[in-house]
Amino acid sequence: MHATTSDVNIARQWMLQFGRAAQRAGITIQYCMPDGRHLMQSVEIPVVTHCRASEDYLPGIKSVNNRWNWELGTTSIIFDALEIAPHKDSFYTTEIQLGIEDVREPYSELQSAVASFSTGTRA
Repeated sequence: MHATTSDVNIARQWMLQFGRAAQRAGITIQYCMPDGRHLMQSVEIPVVTHCRASEDYLPGIKSVNNRWNWELGTTSIIFDALEIAPHKDSFYTTEIQLGIEDVREPYSELQSAVASFSTGTRA
């Protein structure tokens, strides 16, 4: 996108247009692991209602950033201040995954509790 290197307003314009299109269609927007600039821009986009506040899910281990997937307290505070509902990434709900060798989720109850207490969407 060459336009982003020559126009400082183009990204804002694109995000606002995205928000207006969603509003016209009667749908909401859910961000997934946005950068700070996206969060701040969401203040002008009322259809942004949810955002993933957790790291990527990896069963039973810490993520690539050495944080547990269920640690979403700090980002949740920021999202709440922006009136965006935080939620965590999806996860395995049982310890042993049928048909998948060497994959265990020993913390499925904790994952479930955190997902239930977050205010975002759940399947």
